[in-house]
Amino acid sequence: MNSLFKIITDNTANTDFTILNQSIMVQGLEVSMSIGVLDFEKKAPQRVVISLELEIDETACSKPDCIDEVISYSDIVEDVKTLCASKHYELVETFAHDIASTCLNSGSQAKRVTVNVMKPDIMNDANVGVTIKAER
Repeated sequence: MNSLFKIITDNTANTDFTILNQSIMVQGLEVSMSIGVLDFEKKAPQRVVISLELEIDETACSKPDCIDEVISYSDIVEDVKTLCASKHYELVETFAHDIASTCLNSGSQAKRVTVNVMKPDIMNDANVGVTIKAER
């Protein structure tokens, strides 16, 4: 066996470590929704790009490879899409707050969330949006 291969495989086989934190990420979720304060924004849906990072309680994943003990990416995406369709949002900040609140609900394993909401089509020369960080 090649000595470099032995070093790499010996190091990767070691499971004697402590996970310091774990995050679930959803990047670049594009939705069409009613959002904004300007008249033209209220008349037609616009493209919004959402990214999330949920920091998970490190004790939540006590069993390796156990699907019942992890947050579902699909559930996160569906929850965000439900919020998008629920009403017209005047402010991106309010929408981001509602996403954070949903991610940190009482049944969630998430202890912190970073929410980034961008409106890429509202200005000709810039992408604009907001990032919020919240914890429970």
